[in-house]
Amino acid sequence: MRHRYTLEIVFLVMVIALSLVGFSSLALGERPELTVYQGLHILTSLAWLLLLLSQLVLIRQHRFDRHRAIGTSIFVAGPVLVATLTLLTVHSAAKDAVAGRVDVLVVQTSRSHCKWRCLCCWRSSYGATERSTGRCC
Repeated sequence: MRHRYTLEIVFLVMVIALSLVGFSSLALGERPELTVYQGLHILTSLAWLLLLLSQLVLIRQHRFDRHRAIGTSIFVAGPVLVATLTLLTVHSAAKDAVAGRVDVLVVQTSRSHCKWRCLCCWRSSYGATERSTGRCC
């Protein structure tokens, strides 16, 4: 019998390792360009992934009380992750605007926002809207 959540744990460890390898070029490349904003975002992203990993391990060990206790940290960790991503995006956009370039992060963020709005509207067409307003977001 396979252990519960083995594949999920392996996948999450691979995501963490790939993230560390991907971001390592910012700090360890030929010309390190790691900014404070990128450092904050890397730290919060890593903390988020480690939080997810710890949750899986705790469920696997049937330590549901600790799982719930640590799970409440999502109310702090989630907004902090979004805030650091927003801070990084704004800083990157401002830096590129001064240089007269188009910022890739802003385009990426705009596309993601558009995808969420489309998904939300698609969902609303199946009756998942708030009944009183009929709004999807």
